[in-house]
Amino acid sequence: MKNKAELLSKLSAVLKCYIIQFESSSLFKDDHKIDLNILEQSLLDNDRELMYIIRPAGTHLLRTDVHFLPKYYLSCRGNHKEFTYIHIDLCTGEHKEIDWKEAEAVIFKPINPPSEIGFTKYDYLGKVIVDLKNRGFDEFLKSRNLEDLRRFAIDDERPTLVRYIDNINKVMQQPTSRH
Repeated sequence: MKNKAELLSKLSAVLKCYIIQFESSSLFKDDHKIDLNILEQSLLDNDRELMYIIRPAGTHLLRTDVHFLPKYYLSCRGNHKEFTYIHIDLCTGEHKEIDWKEAEAVIFKPINPPSEIGFTKYDYLGKVIVDLKNRGFDEFLKSRNLEDLRRFAIDDERPTLVRYIDNINKVMQQPTSRH
């Protein structure tokens, strides 16, 4: 793609073509507006990919690079095995329809924590806290306690967040000389 405006135009048309059959539903019109806002923000933030879910009860565009998504985002509002899933590559502007298992792999792919190289354990923990706060977890991190956030992630079935915290804990257990 030549530029972000061209990519936005192309992908907006892609989103629209998948909901054309539901145009009379105000629910789909509202979802479409939200999806377009998400698409614009994703392009501004240089995300790499998105997952577009089309359900009988509405659409949902997911920022899979940014958010630790709970399992119910994939399976809520109907039989998730029958939903339409569109994987969107924001680098190339390509999109393809995939099945629910492929969608699950994209949605729950690991998100890597910040690099620990060059930081003391305390400074690294601070960098991780900032990253998690930027992802919307301010409430859980007031005491810099990742275990509370990990318990929430388990209870809310957010496997990528559990793996993220487990990776941080492994780094924090390493000898200090590696930082």
